[in-house]
Amino acid sequence: NIGNISTSFFFDENLNILKSNDDDVRIQYSTIGSILEFKITDKNGNIYILGGNEDFVEKNTMSQDCVVGPKTTYYSAWYLKEIITPNNQKISFAYNSFQQSFISSASYNETYTSSCYSDGSFDRNPSSCRSINQTTSKALSSIYFGNNKIVFDYRTDRKDEGSLLLSNIS
Repeated sequence: NIGNISTSFFFDENLNILKSNDDDVRIQYSTIGSILEFKITDKNGNIYILGGNEDFVEKNTMSQDCVVGPKTTYYSAWYLKEIITPNNQKISFAYNSFQQSFISSASYNETYTSSCYSDGSFDRNPSSCRSINQTTSKALSSIYFGNNKIVFDYRTDRKDEGSLLLSNIS
């Protein structure tokens, strides 16, 4: 949802955008390096630009502490970078990055194998594995429009294991 737009879309096998509803919204995309940038135009001609570089995307890295090798990284959210009105007025957005990590799954296994010991004992081989998701997300830090600026300040002392706590808007 952006402004007065509520739409959803996906890519087909040829990377064409298919909207899931029939509204008056035009969606375009381009690739800047490995990051997608979306331009969404509403029925009034306002253009909303999302993503485009590391400052405007959320990145997730998945890893397992029992596996050596490359980690899976993907972009999971594209943040609003700019709004351009039909008369070319611009509203720009800036974000602070913050990281969160959480364990998404864990497993523990024990394997017992018989040994050649005369006492009939077994060799015990425990193993464990945790899947860890590290997210580099964004928090809105500033909105710029004309000669005006709105600034958002945050604290990091939340008590509910969340990330940031909005402390001031100026």
